[in-house]
Amino acid sequence: METGGPSWWRRHGLTVALLLSAFGIAVLIRTVFMAQIIELWGPLNVYGGGSDSFYHSRVMESIIVNHANLVRDSLLNYPLTAVNPREPLFDWMNAILGILFAPLFGGNAVTAGAWFLSMGGPIWAGLGVFPIYLIGREAHSRRVGIIAAFIYPLLVANIDSSTFGYANYLAFYTFFILLTIYGYLRTLKAVGSHRWVTSYRSPRAILDGVRGFLRVERNAVKWAV
Repeated sequence: METGGPSWWRRHGLTVALLLSAFGIAVLIRTVFMAQIIELWGPLNVYGGGSDSFYHSRVMESIIVNHANLVRDSLLNYPLTAVNPREPLFDWMNAILGILFAPLFGGNAVTAGAWFLSMGGPIWAGLGVFPIYLIGREAHSRRVGIIAAFIYPLLVANIDSSTFGYANYLAFYTFFILLTIYGYLRTLKAVGSHRWVTSYRSPRAILDGVRGFLRVERNAVKWAV
């Protein structure tokens, strides 16, 4: 039975292999020089991100132990206390991963969470090669996207903030910022050039324009969301 054309793997297999190679390079160069140090001293004792990393570890441990976010910290601004200034998403993610994978670490959820906290930098930096490729492909071509995906893991500023043991959220949020940029480019490409609002002085014209845009430009709205 004949098919309509080459399979998806034949058309995209080389691209997938190259991107996985870029991902592996990104993780390797951020991990290989720190792995032995962390293995020797333990993930709870070696953090490369300064006080921020140790505080993320403290918040993560508090979430695991108390099953609640650390809102007011008695060790901040001692003895007056202060509100925990860290947003909860990153710390909750590592705490939940620690709880889920605790059986692989002798049942110690705190140690498991510390490993995920330390390994988050290389993993999220490695995942960043995929939106980088998509941005390059969208802005120019597939070849440019692949070249950018191999350059990105070698950027010194990115390596500096995503090494194994750099227990901070920079690589984590950079990944989502890159996804947002890609979505923005797709939105610009999908949206038409029609002028939906005839007059911004008229509230009725603005309302009709918004309704018309949402009704017709559904693909652009999808990427914007």
